[in-house]
Amino acid sequence: LGLGGAIVHFESLIQAAADSIPEGPSAAAMRALVWQESERLVPRAACSQYREQAQSAAAPTRQTAAA
Repeated sequence: LGLGGAIVHFESLIQAAADSIPEGPSAAAMRALVWQESERLVPRAACSQYREQAQSAAAPTRQTAAA
């Protein structure tokens, strides 16, 4: 899995938790709380930064042939 896979898995767990909250007068507040706690545990900014670094590292580099 690696860190990227762990982030994807964490996000899917959080989404499933938010989706499992039944409708009711406080459902929106409870969903917001789930997302706030996920942000506290694994900040989205850190996830975005990791993804950007991973994409940069995976991008093929071009080397020009010296003549």
